[in-house]
Amino acid sequence: MKTMMIAGLALALMNSVPAMAQHKKIAMSAQPSVSLATDPGDLVTTIEFQVKAEGEEVKVFSKGIIPWVNLQKADNDLKKMLNGAEIVLPYGKVTVMTTLPQSTSFVIKSAGEGGFSRSALIRALSDKMTRLPMARPETPLNLSTADVYETESGQILLKLDVAS
Repeated sequence: MKTMMIAGLALALMNSVPAMAQHKKIAMSAQPSVSLATDPGDLVTTIEFQVKAEGEEVKVFSKGIIPWVNLQKADNDLKKMLNGAEIVLPYGKVTVMTTLPQSTSFVIKSAGEGGFSRSALIRALSDKMTRLPMARPETPLNLSTADVYETESGQILLKLDVAS
């Protein structure tokens, strides 16, 4: 019964978060200080994050894939991440914007010349995001997708789709 409730909640979350994002269409500024009222620029791509389900998770996720990574448990999820080595951001520096756990922005820089692999991006995001103050520290930060924008000035912006 508990597993079915968790599965139902997971499905409801997966179906409602993208829909809410479409209705609210949050725009972020090109500056590290977030302004939710400006156009983020042109959408370049959307990065998806998926983790292989294991153990009891397989019962909840029928295809064996969890459609998000938990930024607070990134070390564990990185071991199971699909396509972790793939370069998803071929840029040395990006400005990240998020509204969870609070509205904020910050800059991350790639350690390598080729940009960020999916795994390196999760490590960098987890490091920054888990340091942000949260109302409840035990609240998970599940990242399913990240939209990549380029401003008129060429700045790269990363808008996170984080659910708690």
